[in-house]
Amino acid sequence: MNKLLRSAAAILMAGTMAFSAGVGTFAYEEKETTAKADALKTLNLFKGTDEGYELDKPLTRMEALILLVRLTGMEFDAIYGEWEHPFTDAPVWEGASAYIGYGYANKLTTGVSETLFDPDAQVDAQTYVTFVLRALGYTDGADGTVWDNWKTLAGKAGILPEGVNLTDFRRGDAVLISYAALDAKLNGEEATLSDKLIGLNVFGELSLAAAEIQLGKEVTADSELTDILAAIYAGVEDSIPLQYLYPMPVDDDTLSYYFGVEKLDYTAAIACEPMMSSRPHSVCLIRVKDGVDVEQAKKDIKAKVDPAKWLCVSVEPENVRVENIGSLILLVMDNGAPDALVNNFKALAD
Repeated sequence: MNKLLRSAAAILMAGTMAFSAGVGTFAYEEKETTAKADALKTLNLFKGTDEGYELDKPLTRMEALILLVRLTGMEFDAIYGEWEHPFTDAPVWEGASAYIGYGYANKLTTGVSETLFDPDAQVDAQTYVTFVLRALGYTDGADGTVWDNWKTLAGKAGILPEGVNLTDFRRGDAVLISYAALDAKLNGEEATLSDKLIGLNVFGELSLAAAEIQLGKEVTADSELTDILAAIYAGVEDSIPLQYLYPMPVDDDTLSYYFGVEKLDYTAAIACEPMMSSRPHSVCLIRVKDGVDVEQAKKDIKAKVDPAKWLCVSVEPENVRVENIGSLILLVMDNGAPDALVNNFKALAD
């Protein structure tokens, strides 16, 4: 899998770098658009090149199709499925025909002719918006085609934010549209595209919270526990990728497993551990009720939690940390980055 994805990424990077575009003035604000590109990368929906995001470069049909497949949540199915297409000009890198075949079979895209896909052609706003509308479930019907009604439907869906250049469309414009699409409702439904992608395990609530923080969402010790978790992991993602972590609520039945104590009066608690990993790791938060002796609770947790609860692996005793901000208690068990995790938590008190 990794080899295949690396091959696809390498050719995609080469394709985008092949374009030469002069530096110009673009409608979008560069800092904001870069932040949204960062957020999309956190959500596994956008990747840059070895030259960075190259937001001022044109977007190709091949790149647009890959972005579309990711927005549908079906990239894994696309890459590893057996798909056919009639196009003779598909890129030769491993996986390219799979993307095109998936898009063609699922009516997400067509070629420029019966036998040509034209993967390196520049995409305009109409094409990319039509792609995103299809990811949101819009299809051709009695009222006409998505292609012909793209502006009206995009306005209805709310996926044309301020700053998108409809006449000189670039990768940065695609970033703005893609990010706006996450909050858009699926056609005929109350659920959003984010809801769908979370349900398909493209990204989780923790990654979404991290993306929102990247875009300036303020988090304090009084915030929701998932947001606090995301803030704790900020800057540690290379060591502990967010997509492998699964936050879960803690109740009375699981309290002792995560915190070691059999009983503790609390209002909310959450635990975050990898589903499968050779690295022992746990970050847990618990907000205790008024009147609870916080210092005693911390001592009890530190003394009773099991740093060897995992099969064949364990956390060194010195890497079991228990801290608090007021009534909010943090438990960290991790051999790789305990200091960074604790410091991020303490920063919430500033």
